[in-house]
Amino acid sequence: MPYINGAGFLYRVRANPESRHIPVALITGMVLDDLTTRELRDLGAEVWFKPVWIEDVVRITRGLLSKGAV
Repeated sequence: MPYINGAGFLYRVRANPESRHIPVALITGMVLDDLTTRELRDLGAEVWFKPVWIEDVVRITRGLLSKGAV
């Protein structure tokens, strides 16, 4: 994403009372260290690494929807 990374986006989402409970799946092609992955998960994101196929996206989305708000 231009101008912001996934963590920055997630911090902004969680800081907003209107969006803080929206389920988030973060799909990345980057290699993340354990600390960054843990930070994203602590912020309530499900972290997935590419390659991710359309079937995976459907499964991930269904899983987020079944959990409802975080």
